[in-house]
Amino acid sequence: MKMKQIEIRELFEKGLSRPDDEIDLAEMALLIAQEEYPNLDRGHYLGVLNGLAKKAARRIGDETEPYSIVNRLSEYIFDEEGFRGDEDDYYDPRNSFLNDVLDRRTGIPITLSLVYIEVGRRLGLPIVGVGMPGHFLAKYVAPDEEIVVAPFYRGIIMSEADYSELLSRMAGRPTPFHHDYLAAVAKKEIITRILNNLKAIYLHREDHRRALAVVERLLLIRPGEPPQVRDRGFLRYHLGDLAGALSDLEVYLASVPDAADAEDVLQHLEFVREQLQGRPDAGQRGS
Repeated sequence: MKMKQIEIRELFEKGLSRPDDEIDLAEMALLIAQEEYPNLDRGHYLGVLNGLAKKAARRIGDETEPYSIVNRLSEYIFDEEGFRGDEDDYYDPRNSFLNDVLDRRTGIPITLSLVYIEVGRRLGLPIVGVGMPGHFLAKYVAPDEEIVVAPFYRGIIMSEADYSELLSRMAGRPTPFHHDYLAAVAKKEIITRILNNLKAIYLHREDHRRALAVVERLLLIRPGEPPQVRDRGFLRYHLGDLAGALSDLEVYLASVPDAADAEDVLQHLEFVREQLQGRPDAGQRGS
């Protein structure tokens, strides 16, 4: 059944209102995708995850040793089911939509990690997300040790040398590794990171309508966050909503008057004011 954007947003906001440990990560990821695919059947894709978990449970069997569990889970998801990192078209928006990832068996670090986490959760495995700078990972938290895997690279178990090499590759220069980078991240942070990835893709493509929809959802997670308010203002301007742009840019400058980009934003704000003065109907949103 096709859903309206307002209905999807209401469900998204309701999901965010729960305590972080009660947020249904897969459901929230599918709600992100449903704004792109209004006819999306979320129940079907939750069922796909359930099916993956049932098969993974048979592969793991009665194994209790953490490294064996992790290896068997990775072998099932990446070798048998064929999930892989998209190294050919990394910035394809489909890599950020959970339904597409499940259909195509292709994704980016955060969405492949989400699949890994959600399959593990259905098996009662203590797997969490790790928001290492530049590259999302997953972590099995055993009583006496933590095992970090890289779902984008077929679930290989990471060593400290691997972290340093990956960080340096992402940064384009030698970069020191800190163990703080391996801290577990909250579910809201995972959702935020997925949305930020989409935002960057749409901004690069100058797809202002879709970028604005992403920013609006980011502001549901962190209401009033100044950089997002600023970006919403610029996007509203590009879409012809001068009154909305004016309001957002004024709020941004009032909240962070000493921002590094304050002068540039002020110049843009003055330009918007001039346009509003010359267009009596400029407060109406463009098509």
